[in-house]
Amino acid sequence: MAGRAFGVALFAAGVGLQALDPAGACDANPTPYDVELADADPMSSTFTARLVGSEHGSFEISEMTGHPVLPIWQEPGSSTVANYEYATYDDGTFVGTGVKVTDVDPSSLGVHNWQQDLNALYHTDHSLERRRLMQGPSEDDYVFDEALGRRRLAGSTGTLNNLVVLVRFQDHATRCLPSRNDFDTLFNSDTAQAGIAPSGSVKMLYEENSYGQLTVNSVVTDWLTVSITEAAASGYEHTVSIIGAVSYTHLTLPTIYSV
Repeated sequence: MAGRAFGVALFAAGVGLQALDPAGACDANPTPYDVELADADPMSSTFTARLVGSEHGSFEISEMTGHPVLPIWQEPGSSTVANYEYATYDDGTFVGTGVKVTDVDPSSLGVHNWQQDLNALYHTDHSLERRRLMQGPSEDDYVFDEALGRRRLAGSTGTLNNLVVLVRFQDHATRCLPSRNDFDTLFNSDTAQAGIAPSGSVKMLYEENSYGQLTVNSVVTDWLTVSITEAAASGYEHTVSIIGAVSYTHLTLPTIYSV
């Protein structure tokens, strides 16, 4: 049908959203969001952050000063942010300074040019190699933009029907994972939702960036347990690329039909 399209998104349990290597994406939602800090006093218990970057790398910054920040979790494995600490860029990663955002007056720090950090992150050897792989063969529907370090996809309008398949590894079957309803909120909510989609949903992102010309409607499956472990999918390394994981011949997924 004209003006309609269909897509598939795949998520693996135990892999953070920022750790995935999607074949193509867009810039992070520019909307700042407030984070409740569990160990801060009541006068400074809320911190305003923003996610910057794209599929080639992303990080959080202080909305007020632009300085990179890293979350300090309440405890290992917790989803509760105790505080944030200021960070500095160092050879492809961000290193915490030990200075909590509640320890200093933000106005005394001045404004940091986070675009320089992002540019350095985009030009690491890992990012450059991934961009070359993403470029692929010459096609009419996109061109590779060296300056931006990404594909510029052809514009889309109308409705995109998107299937989101939730996948967990064999050894993650007993893990406590976000529910299907949480992912449905993340993809389809028409309003920002604290704790799940604080800066808005995927649907809201595409509507905002397309100036209301593209609507993404997502159908989210229940969690599917695959027949391999996380270690096997990652080649027994400490990180995993979902693209590599789904390439295993013995990884069996159900037939997916368009909606």
